[in-house]
Amino acid sequence: MLWANTPNLKRVQLGKIGEAYAKIAFLLADFEVYEPACDDRGIDLLVRGKSGAFYPVQVKATNTTVYPFIYLKKLPPDENFIFLVIRFQGATSAEAPRIFLLQKSDFGKSECVHVNEQGGDAGPYVELRMAAKYDAQLRQFEFQNRIMGLT
Repeated sequence: MLWANTPNLKRVQLGKIGEAYAKIAFLLADFEVYEPACDDRGIDLLVRGKSGAFYPVQVKATNTTVYPFIYLKKLPPDENFIFLVIRFQGATSAEAPRIFLLQKSDFGKSECVHVNEQGGDAGPYVELRMAAKYDAQLRQFEFQNRIMGLT
């Protein structure tokens, strides 16, 4: 099926497909979608809700073997910031990708949204843990469950 080839893609290809998928999801949810001229600040999209509120969006596309993360030092100060994760289901799945929408206020409030204060070589980061044991927690962050809460 369409999604079955994603394990064969290079990281940059997967990222571009994830960004395109994110744009479609926001457009279908009746948001305006804007792209920055360059992505030098960790913002892939800027979306605008019906109320006129703007949301800077960082999109991370991943397959089933990687936990997406963002370094805390790269987070914009904007409280409306959205960390959007597109998870492609793998080579044996005909399922569409799952989309998870997290806001800054979600960081560290659930086991699956882990903040690593010690971090690695590049410093502290927040990651979305996607192992099967977190599936029940992850459901609350699914795009369709969160998007209506944004205006």
